[in-house]
Amino acid sequence: MEKLENSGLWGKEDLYIHIQTNPDETLSLLFEELRSTSYYFTNIFEGFLKYFIESLEHEAQNIQNQILFIFWLLTISIGLFTIFFTFIFSNRIAKRIKIVEQTIRKVSKGDFTVQSTIKSRGSEAVTRGHKDYADRFNLASISK
Repeated sequence: MEKLENSGLWGKEDLYIHIQTNPDETLSLLFEELRSTSYYFTNIFEGFLKYFIESLEHEAQNIQNQILFIFWLLTISIGLFTIFFTFIFSNRIAKRIKIVEQTIRKVSKGDFTVQSTIKSRGSEAVTRGHKDYADRFNLASISK
């Protein structure tokens, strides 16, 4: 380093070319030492950078797996929830239709005293209308 400073080459742009062309062995040995040291530091930095990138990739893969697990868990939960409530509501509707079917069968066989046991906002009007028709039919059949 002293030789470079004493020769006035330190800090000049053509320092590399001067070291390569100078017949002085100490400058070329210094250059070799600097090159091998910088290679060592470069390898350390590249190794650290590679480890850092691999760690980030591993963490990204873990996060991706967690997101995928949560996605499938939510998908399955929503699917089961949908199937469960679809089954409950369709079962309720099927039971009410079965009751109406049985009531209509009894009415079609001539039993006009039968009453529907369905109680809901929409079915009250239907039941009330059914009772009105049954009462009218009973009155018509009694008067004959």
